[in-house]
Amino acid sequence: MTITEISNRLNQLQFNSEVMNAYDEPHRFYHTLEHIEDVLKQLHNADLLKHDELFLAAIFHDIIYNPQSNTNEEDSVEFFLK
Repeated sequence: MTITEISNRLNQLQFNSEVMNAYDEPHRFYHTLEHIEDVLKQLHNADLLKHDELFLAAIFHDIIYNPQSNTNEEDSVEFFLK
C-alpha cells in the first residue's frame, strides 16, 4: 500500500491520517513508514489486509516510540484508545 492508500483507508475508518506523521519523527530508526509498509505488505501477502482490525493494529502498534521508554507498546495502545 502506498502512503496515500494508507491515509485514505484511515480516513474511511474515521481515523485521522495525520497519525502517519509520527513515523517520520527524526529519532526513529526501525519504526518508520517503511516498517509499516512492510507489515502491511506481509498482511496483504497472507490475505489478511482486508480485516480492518489487523490494518489498524499494523498502523498503531508503533505509533508511540521513545527510545528511552520501556512502555512504547502500552503507550501506543493508549494513543489508539483516545
